[in-house]
Amino acid sequence: MVLTNQQKVAFYRNRKKIDNIVLREIKKRKLILFGARSLNRQLPPFLKKETKDYDVIVSKEKPEAVARQLEKKLDKKFKGNAFIVEKGKAKGVYKVKKVLGKEGVIDVVKLKEKVPFIKRKGVRVSTLAYEKQKVKESLADPKSAFRHDKDRERRDRILIFENLKKKRTSVVRKKKRFKSKFKTKPGFKVNVPDFSVKFKL
Repeated sequence: MVLTNQQKVAFYRNRKKIDNIVLREIKKRKLILFGARSLNRQLPPFLKKETKDYDVIVSKEKPEAVARQLEKKLDKKFKGNAFIVEKGKAKGVYKVKKVLGKEGVIDVVKLKEKVPFIKRKGVRVSTLAYEKQKVKESLADPKSAFRHDKDRERRDRILIFENLKKKRTSVVRKKKRFKSKFKTKPGFKVNVPDFSVKFKL
């Protein structure tokens, strides 16, 4: 598919709008975001990882139909056929790609299993427990050896976050216990020792 020079100019000028369009459709269609984007919406900034595309799960609709509807929505916003849909290498995955550079925008898939999710800024995202379980399954599968390095790195970021969260919870409990031992009269202040561990979430 060939774009005119005018369409190419329009695409490059408006490509920063892609994220907003995709996220709006994910919210509207109640799709579940999973993978790297899901982690980035739950982990602190220093544990986030840059990623370019979106991975989403559909519950009732067919993934190919959803992918084509998203493609049409993007094409309409860009006033031309700037996006295409291709079948992914993995079974049941359909990819929306940019015509220029063939760069992936969003992968759509339907899973047999029920995916637990929480909401972050109005977007449904798979839980960290689910992501950790999928990494565990992948690492146990010899056929997925090509992605094991990436899986280990993802697992490590989740574990670091969970450990920091446990430490923070422990600090809060210590402070509460200390305060309860020194119930004082109104107006009398007790200096609580600093039990904190120097970290930020």
